[in-house]
Amino acid sequence: MVKQLFHVSGIMCGACAYTIQKHFKHLKGVRGASVDFTKKEVVLEYDERKLNQAKIIQSLTPFGYTLQK
Repeated sequence: MVKQLFHVSGIMCGACAYTIQKHFKHLKGVRGASVDFTKKEVVLEYDERKLNQAKIIQSLTPFGYTLQK
């Protein structure tokens, strides 16, 4: 398992944070997700054998958010 911090652009409110957190909790390979919209950060704990950073970043793009390491 890897625990990693990502910065999120496009996040504006608690509802945005909820949407992002819900998305990641349903993404196969993610064990935990914590979103802080005031800091515009996401901390993910995921299985690097099932997911990589590129897949994680791409998975959120359709929702209008951009992740950066």
